[in-house]
Amino acid sequence: MISFKSDDSLQDLINHWLFYQQKEINALQKISVDQIETCKQFMKQGLGMAILPKSVSHNLMANYPHLPLEMEGEPVTRDTWLCYQNGIRQLPQVNSFIELLLQEDFEKKFNE
Repeated sequence: MISFKSDDSLQDLINHWLFYQQKEINALQKISVDQIETCKQFMKQGLGMAILPKSVSHNLMANYPHLPLEMEGEPVTRDTWLCYQNGIRQLPQVNSFIELLLQEDFEKKFNE
Protein backbone atom coordinates (compact mmCIF):
# COMPACT_ATOMS: atom_id res chain seq x y z
CA MET A 1 0.00 0.00 0.00
CA ILE A 2 1.31 3.42 -0.98
CA SER A 3 -0.25 6.32 0.87
CA PHE A 4 0.12 10.07 0.58
CA LYS A 5 -0.37 12.92 3.02
CA SER A 6 -3.95 14.11 2.80
CA ASP A 7 -6.50 15.87 4.90
CA ASP A 8 -7.86 14.04 7.92
CA SER A 9 -11.32 13.47 6.45
CA LEU A 10 -9.93 11.65 3.39
CA GLN A 11 -7.56 9.59 5.53
CA ASP A 12 -10.41 8.62 7.88
CA LEU A 13 -12.57 7.62 4.91
CA ILE A 14 -9.79 5.43 3.46
CA ASN A 15 -9.01 3.82 6.83
CA HIS A 16 -12.69 3.10 7.42
CA TRP A 17 -13.03 1.47 3.99
CA LEU A 18 -9.84 -0.59 4.44
CA PHE A 19 -11.04 -1.80 7.84
CA TYR A 20 -14.21 -3.24 6.29
CA GLN A 21 -12.27 -4.81 3.39
CA GLN A 22 -9.86 -6.82 5.54
CA LYS A 23 -11.16 -10.19 4.27
CA GLU A 24 -10.71 -9.26 0.60
CA ILE A 25 -7.78 -6.85 0.73
CA ASN A 26 -4.82 -7.28 3.03
CA ALA A 27 -3.32 -3.82 2.55
CA LEU A 28 -0.13 -3.33 4.46
CA GLN A 29 0.99 0.28 4.46
CA LYS A 30 4.62 0.08 3.51
CA ILE A 31 5.29 3.40 1.78
CA SER A 32 4.08 6.85 2.78
CA VAL A 33 4.92 9.85 0.61
CA ASP A 34 4.33 13.58 0.92
CA GLN A 35 2.59 14.24 -2.38
CA ILE A 36 -0.19 12.57 -4.31
CA GLU A 37 1.81 12.77 -7.57
CA THR A 38 4.66 10.79 -6.01
CA CYS A 39 2.11 8.21 -4.87
CA LYS A 40 0.74 7.94 -8.42
CA GLN A 41 4.20 7.53 -9.92
CA PHE A 42 5.17 4.81 -7.43
CA MET A 43 1.93 2.96 -8.21
CA LYS A 44 2.57 3.31 -11.96
CA GLN A 45 6.02 1.79 -11.48
CA GLY A 46 4.48 -1.28 -9.85
CA LEU A 47 5.58 -0.58 -6.28
CA GLY A 48 2.13 -1.20 -4.82
CA MET A 49 -1.48 -0.12 -4.81
CA ALA A 50 -2.89 3.28 -3.98
CA ILE A 51 -6.30 4.71 -3.12
CA LEU A 52 -6.63 7.91 -5.12
CA PRO A 53 -9.44 10.42 -5.60
CA LYS A 54 -11.09 10.04 -9.00
CA SER A 55 -10.31 13.66 -9.81
CA VAL A 56 -6.57 12.85 -9.97
CA SER A 57 -6.75 9.28 -11.26
CA HIS A 58 -9.33 9.56 -14.04
CA ASN A 59 -6.65 9.36 -16.78
CA LEU A 60 -5.09 6.26 -15.16
CA MET A 61 -8.26 4.18 -15.23
CA ALA A 62 -7.88 3.03 -18.84
CA ASN A 63 -4.42 1.55 -18.20
CA TYR A 64 -4.58 0.18 -14.66
CA PRO A 65 -6.94 -2.17 -12.84
CA HIS A 66 -9.15 -0.24 -10.46
CA LEU A 67 -12.05 -0.75 -8.11
CA PRO A 68 -14.57 1.80 -6.90
CA LEU A 69 -14.68 2.19 -3.14
CA GLU A 70 -18.03 0.83 -2.01
CA MET A 71 -19.53 -0.21 1.29
CA GLU A 72 -22.73 -2.24 1.38
CA GLY A 73 -23.19 -1.62 -2.34
CA GLU A 74 -23.01 2.17 -2.02
CA PRO A 75 -20.13 4.33 -3.30
CA VAL A 76 -17.86 5.82 -0.66
CA THR A 77 -18.00 9.59 -1.09
CA ARG A 78 -17.37 12.76 0.82
CA ASP A 79 -18.84 16.21 0.51
CA THR A 80 -16.76 18.95 -1.06
CA TRP A 81 -17.56 22.62 -0.61
CA LEU A 82 -16.64 25.71 -2.57
CA CYS A 83 -16.11 28.71 -0.29
CA TYR A 84 -15.71 32.27 -1.47
CA GLN A 85 -15.94 35.83 -0.18
CA ASN A 86 -19.03 37.98 -0.62
CA GLY A 87 -18.80 40.04 -3.76
CA ILE A 88 -16.11 37.92 -5.42
CA ARG A 89 -18.60 36.75 -8.05
CA GLN A 90 -18.40 40.29 -9.44
CA LEU A 91 -15.21 39.12 -11.18
CA PRO A 92 -16.30 37.52 -14.47
CA GLN A 93 -13.71 34.72 -14.34
CA VAL A 94 -14.75 33.74 -10.81
CA ASN A 95 -18.43 33.86 -11.67
CA SER A 96 -17.83 31.73 -14.80
CA PHE A 97 -15.93 29.15 -12.76
CA ILE A 98 -18.69 28.92 -10.15
CA GLU A 99 -21.34 28.66 -12.87
CA LEU A 100 -19.37 25.83 -14.48
CA LEU A 101 -19.26 23.92 -11.19
CA LEU A 102 -23.00 24.36 -10.77
CA GLN A 103 -23.83 22.91 -14.19
CA GLU A 104 -25.38 19.45 -14.04
CA ASP A 105 -23.29 18.29 -17.03
CA PHE A 106 -20.05 19.13 -15.20
CA GLU A 107 -21.17 17.23 -12.10
CA LYS A 108 -22.16 14.16 -14.14
CA LYS A 109 -18.79 14.12 -15.93
CA PHE A 110 -16.90 13.62 -12.69
CA ASN A 111 -19.39 11.18 -11.17
CA GLU A 112 -19.28 8.75 -14.10
